[in-house]
Amino acid sequence: MLVDGRISVGLGGQPRLDILFESRRAEWYSMYYVYVLKSLCASIEKSYVGITDNLERRLHQHNLGKHPYTKRYLPWKIIHSEIVDSRIQARIREKYLKSSAGRKWMRYNIFEK
Repeated sequence: MLVDGRISVGLGGQPRLDILFESRRAEWYSMYYVYVLKSLCASIEKSYVGITDNLERRLHQHNLGKHPYTKRYLPWKIIHSEIVDSRIQARIREKYLKSSAGRKWMRYNIFEK
């Protein structure tokens, strides 16, 4: 925490690292979602895989056309989501789902339910 432009210090004049890095710690310990969207456009079947920390907000952004790929196939709905513990784990899962093996897994476990 900054007090009068200075870093807060604890006993012995050492910086309070717990306060200094509080925002970074919250980022690493927050929950993330890996999600799969399906286009409701009747003429074509399209899907999209992504990650977010706020699923409702992100779906709203996609449906407003804020993403270059998804704005071509509006509207979208969430057909699958997974909760993971960190952004790093979410990114690993997202990359898997976008791979050939991941697309095959989605075909059998999500799309054919």
